Amino acid sequence: MTFDFNGTAITLEKVYNVPIDIPEEVPAREGYTFLGWSTDSAATNAEYVAGVSYYVNAGTKFYPVWEAIQPQVKYIFCTAWPRTLCHWLLFFFAFGWIWMWFIKP
Repeated sequence: MTFDFNGTAITLEKVYNVPIDIPEEVPAREGYTFLGWSTDSAATNAEYVAGVSYYVNAGTKFYPVWEAIQPQVKYIFCTAWPRTLCHWLLFFFAFGWIWMWFIKP
């Protein structure tokens, strides 16, 4: 059994008819969350999780499954007032500039 830790491989010996324990060690990758292991290098869902025993064939290679961490979107404006009021004020402010410069002669 081989576990690919992003370039560093960990090999475990497989004994016939004896389950293997998935290592507790978790690989690290900046900007991603580790979900588990898969036998498919392009998998998006983990088939195997750490700390659980599985029966698998000898020569199986396990790849880490990653999920990208989504950035948190934060409001820059409209945090002090109720958002609907603030959005209306921004709309009228913007519309006022359009009125002054483009519509009103």
